[in-house]
Amino acid sequence: MLARRGARVLGLDNSGIALRYALQRTGGLDTHYQAGGVYDLPYRSEAFDCVVSTQVIEHIAEPGRLLGEIRRVLKPGGHAVITTRIRLTEKPIDPTHVHEWFEEEFQRLIAEMFPRAEHFRSHPTSWMEASYRFKWVKVLANLLSVIRNPYAGFDSGYRLHVIQYALVTR
Repeated sequence: MLARRGARVLGLDNSGIALRYALQRTGGLDTHYQAGGVYDLPYRSEAFDCVVSTQVIEHIAEPGRLLGEIRRVLKPGGHAVITTRIRLTEKPIDPTHVHEWFEEEFQRLIAEMFPRAEHFRSHPTSWMEASYRFKWVKVLANLLSVIRNPYAGFDSGYRLHVIQYALVTR
């Protein structure tokens, strides 16, 4: 999506399967992918205007190191988006997650490295549950997304949401 809008995109993943998939999806665009880990990003300091880390932080043992690396590679004034599932229960739901955070915990974690972060939530869990149970809900949401993301800016008073986002600035 970013490359289609003219951005030069560099992708990093430790999964060869994920890298091959990304290459298939973005062939011909200004995208470059490489294998690597998040604790020692293979980029110079202050190299990026923007960093996007989606659904990564919950899979690593040292989330503070990831956040430190994001801060290191961001240019002054640069932005990053960091996403993770909102923890809903005392016992984490996904066994592949090393960490899951309740909203307040995630906000504190992010604030340690980025004190002026803004925080957002995605669609309510009830929408996610409905899309799993009723195929027509998923079809409807996909059709609506052609016009506008039906979940964007969704703050309806629902208590439980699926994903939390931190928008940070260096």
